[in-house]
Amino acid sequence: MKRIDINKLPASWHELTITQIYAVSKLFIRNAGAIDFTVRCFMAFTGWKLLRKKEVPEDGKTCFWFRIPGEGKYLIDSEVYTDLAKSLEWIIGEIKLIHILPQLGSLDPVDVRLYEVSLDEYLHLDSAFSAYVQTNHVKYLNRMLAIVYREKHEKWNSECLDKKARWFWLTPFYKKYVIFLWYMGLKSFLKEQYPYVWQGTGTCEISQSQVILNLLSSLNNGDITKNKELFKTHVHEAFYELNLKSEQAAKHQK
Repeated sequence: MKRIDINKLPASWHELTITQIYAVSKLFIRNAGAIDFTVRCFMAFTGWKLLRKKEVPEDGKTCFWFRIPGEGKYLIDSEVYTDLAKSLEWIIGEIKLIHILPQLGSLDPVDVRLYEVSLDEYLHLDSAFSAYVQTNHVKYLNRMLAIVYREKHEKWNSECLDKKARWFWLTPFYKKYVIFLWYMGLKSFLKEQYPYVWQGTGTCEISQSQVILNLLSSLNNGDITKNKELFKTHVHEAFYELNLKSEQAAKHQK
């Protein structure tokens, strides 16, 4: 009996390769919510091709013939096939942070965790993300790309965003959608890193707009004239300080 190597299946969002990230993006665009979504992911990740179904009456089993790249044809028990697809069920749960963003032409992405990214960049990015969620208009994905991707030695300049966003009009949609999936995972990452930032009263989670107001209030101590300078603060420095103050406030309330 031959052994099929399936160790290359990812076990989390963090383990996805660029090729797999593109595959997931295409599947989310076309098949999000489909009952066989994990099956489709399995086929995309492995390259297996389903040829036909085969009943085995003497064993009471159903098997499938697959063509496996570099291996030829294999007859796989349906239960084995189902278990393999189920190993990818994490992908239909909460979207987590991917560890890498693809390069787009000569443009490189910022750090996936937003290290060395300013609060101003983050606020513009979150605004574009929210606008896309509300409208599904691709121009907001282009705007997100314009914020995240840079030429070598390029400095942040919010006044150039509209012009720069036009660079991405011809980028395939599945590549643009990667930025949406990444940001969904980033939000999850930030909430795990700075849990008190999103903590409201009781078990309620506060809105993103309230988070931003809290961030600015925490940093400027009520002096809004400081906001322009505060926008240059690294986003993690801002979140760290707000998380610390929110944690201290929560402990005092107990």
